[in-house]
Amino acid sequence: MFEAIPEILTLKQGQEVLHIGRTTILNMIKQKELKAFKVRGRWRIRKKDLEMYLSQVDEE
Repeated sequence: MFEAIPEILTLKQGQEVLHIGRTTILNMIKQKELKAFKVRGRWRIRKKDLEMYLSQVDEE
């Protein structure tokens, strides 16, 4: 499923994978639901953190 996804995603790519809007993904990051980090002021998401988030959601 995630083979074609890069190891580090931009915020926009994360939005596209999750099919959510910018405000929603920023709120998820702020509330520490989804791990992310900044590079020169721009959010980045590790593929493994996105996979971990999705596996946690599947368990609920």
